[in-house]
Amino acid sequence: MEKLRISTGLKRYEVNDRGIIFSFNPTDANLYARFLRTKEKIEAIGDELEKKKAELDLENRSDSEEAAFFLEAADKKCKQALKECFAVENDFDAMFDYVNCYSVTDTGNCVIVNFLKAITPIIERDVANYTKSKAQRAASKVKQNKKKRSRK
Repeated sequence: MEKLRISTGLKRYEVNDRGIIFSFNPTDANLYARFLRTKEKIEAIGDELEKKKAELDLENRSDSEEAAFFLEAADKKCKQALKECFAVENDFDAMFDYVNCYSVTDTGNCVIVNFLKAITPIIERDVANYTKSKAQRAASKVKQNKKKRSRK
């Protein structure tokens, strides 16, 4: 079977050398705004977790169970926010090794913080590069149009 490849502007990055792919489209004019709002949502979910943690006595079994379910719900909210942000199919469960986004890692940060620290400069760079190349193409078209008008 032959293959058809169509350029859509999608960027793909392999995560942790495991074959898991993270994709996003820097040519999406709304990406950066969605990303900034998503970071705010994720911070708010983290704040909710801290507030809940302060309210609960984790030595108490029912509070401990409530905390477990709250953490599970926070993980789902976080991953859903990421899916909505990037508007392409990314498997954040696989990307994060099926670990809750708010699990603390060996860096001292939770998984989602590590992800945001890794991806933020990439998104900023790729969006800036796309914006710059788009501006250069627009300027080139303006120059071409001026040349065409001057010939008439």
